Amino acid sequence: MKKLLYILIALVCCGGIYGATQLFPKSNAIEKAESFFQKRDTVSALNTLEKAGEKGDIAACRYLFHYYDSVYGTPADAYVEVEEVITPDGDWIWYGEPDKKPEGARLPSEDEMSENITHEIVVQDTVTGKDIPIQWYWLRRAAQLGDAESQCEYGEVAQFALGTDSAMVWWEKSAMQNYPRGVLFYGNELYNQALDKKSQTIGLKAFQVLTKAFEYGKELPSAGWHLGLCYMNAVGTSVDYEKGIECLRQSAKYGYPEAIIEMSEIGLEDSSYWENIAKKQGLK
Repeated sequence: MKKLLYILIALVCCGGIYGATQLFPKSNAIEKAESFFQKRDTVSALNTLEKAGEKGDIAACRYLFHYYDSVYGTPADAYVEVEEVITPDGDWIWYGEPDKKPEGARLPSEDEMSENITHEIVVQDTVTGKDIPIQWYWLRRAAQLGDAESQCEYGEVAQFALGTDSAMVWWEKSAMQNYPRGVLFYGNELYNQALDKKSQTIGLKAFQVLTKAFEYGKELPSAGWHLGLCYMNAVGTSVDYEKGIECLRQSAKYGYPEAIIEMSEIGLEDSSYWENIAKKQGLK
């Protein structure tokens, strides 16, 4: 069971937290939560945001995701049980089994275990049957509510924790909403699958999605690299080295390292130029 100590968060860089709120739309829930944060009433602030998030407030969900992520960081294992809390002043509180308490840690007091200070959240994943970290729970909640950015980001989490097949479900949802990185990730993995399965049906879809990603220009520097590989390896299209090289060149111009290296080694008139760029950037 996860024991998440709200009081901890009240001590963490309040100025940084307030600054971060500028990233989110000023929904009523966020404005109310900010007021509680300023009064150092962290429990009320988080309760306000969580209630709003469960009711479908995407901004509140994303706020909670970034908030908890800033406190706990990215877990080494996506499905680790949160058994301990270390406060900014070094107080190490162990919420796991008492006989497994590490040296230097202490068990929580009765007050710290009570509901008005701690908040217990158990989110069981249907695939693994284990709990996911609280920050990823709120990211997934935002993704489930249809937020394209969250769908893309949760796809990255899912790839790490559950595998690529699970990630593709979320990347496809994000791509269908034209979120740039979602389009790129979805197209790139389709390309990989097309090669692995030797499927031109998947390849055609990969080519179409990566063509769309390429249209985002500088926003997706690597898109030209991936689309260029489609042309050069006949994935979803016929072989066209000229178009492939042009895509690689565009990606190199946007600063994508793999494209710069490839352009420096491909034996074209401008390869020496890209060779110098690669050396200046420490790529060679």
